[in-house]
Amino acid sequence: MSIVPIISAWETYQQEHQNADLQAFALWLLDNERQNTTPQMEEFGAYDPAVNPNTLAGHLIGKMYKAMKINTKYIFSALDLGGIDDFHFLATLKTIGETTKKDLCSQTLTEQSTGQDIIKRMVNQNLIQEAQHPQDKRATLIKITETGNEKLNLAFEQLQTMPEIITGLTDQEKREFLGLLQKIGQSHKHGQT
Repeated sequence: MSIVPIISAWETYQQEHQNADLQAFALWLLDNERQNTTPQMEEFGAYDPAVNPNTLAGHLIGKMYKAMKINTKYIFSALDLGGIDDFHFLATLKTIGETTKKDLCSQTLTEQSTGQDIIKRMVNQNLIQEAQHPQDKRATLIKITETGNEKLNLAFEQLQTMPEIITGLTDQEKREFLGLLQKIGQSHKHGQT
């Protein structure tokens, strides 16, 4: 690799920024490199290469979700969990503690009717416990049980043995990718889109 392009980039950066320093230059260089990298559109085969970025992102994230679902199917089945949604409900309840059914569905971006079915099944399995809301007699509070907590911990242990789904990236790229996913995830919290 030649150093000439970096020196040329440094000269361009100095012309654009009066108080140029190496750290800021490195960030600028990385940002420019990211902007010049076009997502590979061959995922869509014969589709228009000018496809909307949201469509491409949805497609690629959907593929990752399916890979995750396939790789976790046997883990969750062996633990008698209904799938990734059960795991997500338990992990969310462990994190936030006691909450309403409506809030859990909102936090997990699950439709109310689907969420109610998942909660009902998990109550029957003694993974989630229901209690009457003390201030609102119409609402029901739910929380993870000791059995649910044990299954969640076993699931976390088993997930460590799962094949890697974030492949083809360096450790630094994985950290950046996860940071970007977390940033996007924050904008979809509590059912906001």
